[in-house]
Amino acid sequence: MTAKSKHTAKNTPHILGARKFAAISAVEGLTLNTAGRNRRDQAETRRLSQDERRQEIITAYKRLGG
Repeated sequence: MTAKSKHTAKNTPHILGARKFAAISAVEGLTLNTAGRNRRDQAETRRLSQDERRQEIITAYKRLGG
C-alpha cells in the first residue's frame, strides 16, 4: 500500500444493494407493508438520493408516532 492509499475494512463502509437487502430480509421473515412498498416505488420513480429516501422514511415514522 502506498502512503496515499489507506483503505482498510475498518474505515470503509459496507453498503448493501437493494437485492441483497431484500434477500437478507426474506431470510429473516421481514416484509414491507403496502405503505412501505408504495414509498419505495415512489422514491425510485422520483429518483431520490439516498439522503432524500432516508428523510422520507424518517418522516413516515414520525407520522406514525415512532
